Amino acid sequence: MIQAAAALLFLAGMYFWSRPQAQTQELEFGMFTGSNWGVENADAFVIIDRAIERFEESHPGVTVRYTSGIEKKDYSEWCAKRLLEGEMPDVFMVLDTDFNQYCSLGILQELNTFMESDPEFQSEEIFQTAMDIGKGMEEIQYALPYEVVPTMLFVNKTLLRQEGIEMPQQDWTWDDFLEICRKVTKDTDGDGRIDQFGTYNYSWQDAMYTSGGSAFDNEKQNVESIPELEVINELAAAQNKVANVAFRINPDVGAHTHANITTGLAENKFGISMQDMDKVIDVAQEMKNVKFIGLHFHIGSQILDMGDFVALCNRVNELQDKLEARRILVEHINVGGGLGIDYGHPNRQAIPNFKDYFATYAGQLKLRPYQTLHFELGRAVVGQCGSLISKVLYVKQGTR
Repeated sequence: MIQAAAALLFLAGMYFWSRPQAQTQELEFGMFTGSNWGVENADAFVIIDRAIERFEESHPGVTVRYTSGIEKKDYSEWCAKRLLEGEMPDVFMVLDTDFNQYCSLGILQELNTFMESDPEFQSEEIFQTAMDIGKGMEEIQYALPYEVVPTMLFVNKTLLRQEGIEMPQQDWTWDDFLEICRKVTKDTDGDGRIDQFGTYNYSWQDAMYTSGGSAFDNEKQNVESIPELEVINELAAAQNKVANVAFRINPDVGAHTHANITTGLAENKFGISMQDMDKVIDVAQEMKNVKFIGLHFHIGSQILDMGDFVALCNRVNELQDKLEARRILVEHINVGGGLGIDYGHPNRQAIPNFKDYFATYAGQLKLRPYQTLHFELGRAVVGQCGSLISKVLYVKQGTR
């Protein structure tokens, strides 16, 4: 039973193979200093230098250069800066926390055809889990593992022999595993306390993840607090994955609606406050198993004044500029819903004012080319699609 974590080597462009070799070509390789695991590795540059030397020997007229001395903690920001400047390296390492973002931006080269056409490349010789980390949608391989650290399950043969239990065969099942654990777990000295256990350092999360389970049921988790972020990071770490998260921000924007259904004011309980946003982002960036990819807003329900949505757009634009100043790229913007309907005269305007609603966002919200915009409309979509018909069954009499 093996799980694997990997630092990934991404190939962002392979156009050089089709160029005439008579011309001198220079490729840039992006990398960070040291190990992906935070362990000093004196041979890191030696391995890369040898690989570059072999590549240049087999590709006359092609040279490879790289920038050394970039620490891991600064590498993600370095890549973001190069990306914004349009100068991304041809081949580069990327932290696993950045993988999904680069996939969604469409800057990675699909590798399946190159892997299939290279007779020297044998994917079956690499841990399947490590290969899977470098896959995007529809099983497309965008990255190859550079470092792999497996987590393995060991069996205590001495203990099994002591308990008269045969060594499990390669076709063992989870039922076999459970039965062995039950036989091994016992009170050996008769003091009423269990002192011998069938497993050690093997949690329910390990059992779930190694059996193909997942702690997440969608591609993005909405986060409203640091404790919630910590839980998601812990669950993702146990699965050896990176969870995409969007922060629900309280923009402190009032909505002209009923006081009990406003959700975007500072005094409302929903979302991360504006003054805490930088702190939460800083905490997320220190976590290895969460990736901040989106902003989520919701200012209230049953809103008919388009000026409220204009105010939200202005606040989102302000936050976007603030994040870009920190070289933080946000892939997704979710503005919630909120559009109201005419309860007093439902037949006068049978269809809510979708035209002005979407025109407001189209004209006021400054989306970046790489961003997607999400809406979560509710009552505006279904509220006037039918009628609720009910009947009084009985009347309860009160004392007054």
